[in-house]
Amino acid sequence: MKRHAWLSTWLVLGLIIALMPAHLSAALVAPGDDASETIADIPRAALDAFAEAEIHGRLAATEAPGAMIVVVDRQGNRYARAFGTLGPNDATPLDTRRHLFRIASETKVLTALGILQLTETGRLSLDDDIETHLGGLHLKPRGGAPITIRHLLQHRAGIGNIPMVGSGLRDTRDHPALADYLAENAPRRLRAPGGGIAYTNGAYTLLGRIIETASGETYENYITSRILKPLGMDHAGFPGTVTAPIAQGLFVSPDGVATFPAVDTVTRPSGDAMMTAHEMGSFLGMMLNGGQYQGRQVIGRHALESLYADCWSADPALGGRCLGPTRILRAGTPIYLHGGDYITSMSTWYILPEQGLALWIGNTSSVPIDNDVFEAFLKRFHPTLAAANTTKATGPIEIDLGGTYRINSQTMSASGRFFELLIPSSELVVETSANGISVNGRRYVRIGPDLYQAAESPTIDGDILRFRRNENGRVFELHSNARSATKINVTGSAHVARFTFGSLLAALAILFLFGTARTIMAFKRGTPRSLPALSATACLLPIAGTLAALSLPAAGPFVMFGFPPLFRAAQTLWVLGGIAATALGIALARGSAPRIDHAAGILAIATAAAFIFMLVRWDFL
Repeated sequence: MKRHAWLSTWLVLGLIIALMPAHLSAALVAPGDDASETIADIPRAALDAFAEAEIHGRLAATEAPGAMIVVVDRQGNRYARAFGTLGPNDATPLDTRRHLFRIASETKVLTALGILQLTETGRLSLDDDIETHLGGLHLKPRGGAPITIRHLLQHRAGIGNIPMVGSGLRDTRDHPALADYLAENAPRRLRAPGGGIAYTNGAYTLLGRIIETASGETYENYITSRILKPLGMDHAGFPGTVTAPIAQGLFVSPDGVATFPAVDTVTRPSGDAMMTAHEMGSFLGMMLNGGQYQGRQVIGRHALESLYADCWSADPALGGRCLGPTRILRAGTPIYLHGGDYITSMSTWYILPEQGLALWIGNTSSVPIDNDVFEAFLKRFHPTLAAANTTKATGPIEIDLGGTYRINSQTMSASGRFFELLIPSSELVVETSANGISVNGRRYVRIGPDLYQAAESPTIDGDILRFRRNENGRVFELHSNARSATKINVTGSAHVARFTFGSLLAALAILFLFGTARTIMAFKRGTPRSLPALSATACLLPIAGTLAALSLPAAGPFVMFGFPPLFRAAQTLWVLGGIAATALGIALARGSAPRIDHAAGILAIATAAAFIFMLVRWDFL
């Protein structure tokens, strides 16, 4: 009787499972990689408590509709947890298995893996000149030292960025082929290759094109068939190919929150892939396990080891930039990471090879939580690796370190350069004192010759700064783990440019008001009015052009769609202003006018000329 009773029970349970929705039954009978009670010796219950406190606890403060965390170990054991909803207007509970997350720049490591796979088969070498694999494309200006594939992977190619502003496509059917896009928008050579790190989307867009020429496949097809599918990813992919629901987020600003429409970008190899949190766990498990996933060798062990080992840094104290990820050092222990920023979703994965674990943290808001949660994770489960302020100052401060340093990631487009001018963070201002240095207000103490470390709580990626000198002993560059910056003359600083720009605009506005007032007076008196009207026009057009360009910050994340056309309109107005100023000069030379209008006309010409000169000087025209 008991045997029959047990049999009946199992039959009922089997029927229940069979009738359950597919995703629920899959969770109930999940494969062994989700069944372990510990992940890298961390109890699942402890991870639950951590996730509740550090992930769920941060949702309200970030305005994020949802957030997720994944922790995996080398054995394939996996912990995944989601909080919140699919989007601000969708109350569907966020699901780690069914809902896609935009991993943005984490796509770059997929691109790096594709390149390394092709080196395994002999189709590429990391030391190849990239122009031999770009299908006839040559970067401008032509000539100079060869840029290698390794340079691109480490962001040391010395090239400009590809503009992301205005690159958004509302319809994936409008997506251009990489070859066609690069033919018109290839990044330019700005510096000699092999120098400091300058993070750019342009480098990885070129790598995507190299994958195409070496493999004979489109970038998307290659990554899908050689990496995503071998990892058992049924949902992951690129815009236009995925069918699973995509987590939507909010753009948070001082003015409030805004939704952001789904967007495809023209530079997919640098940041357009999507996958579920569960699939991210599969990817990280492979990265921990020598390139192997469930018995399949997705990438050779040697090739994957080179991704971790082939790194460059300006100093051994820095972890460096490797063949895709960044490496940081905590108590001498390497941690590899790569983040992704999609405006309304932020995430980062972290791999700790010596601890045999990896984790990924993401939330659907423009306010990130990833690095703070990771630090909390280390403090809770690996306290010896947690950030600690144990810095001891040494030696005298090098007073010649002070000055302005421009970050080496300049975009190639005029609109992008204008955008950088508006952002104070495009430059670093270093000030020296007897106790150390400050960089944009953050204090650092000296720990060695030309080597400084943050005095307060360190961040994930910017704790240590190395200053480099040329053969004459002069400081010329500043390096952190993720980027470099070149020391510039103060007169070339964006801070000075902003002040000059503002002063010239103010002068043009005053002269415009004066010219308008004189034109109105001339109408009333019946006296000649062409000169003051022309003077007002010559001042108004540059102002109107600048107002059009300055609409960029007001547009928030929506500049992804149409800022370049708007900027071209601004450039047109600036040029028309120059033409009007020229016409004003001709009018002054040919005719007589009241002395006050003559003087105002000369001032208008001089101010407009200075304004146009500055636009040309900063490559806005």
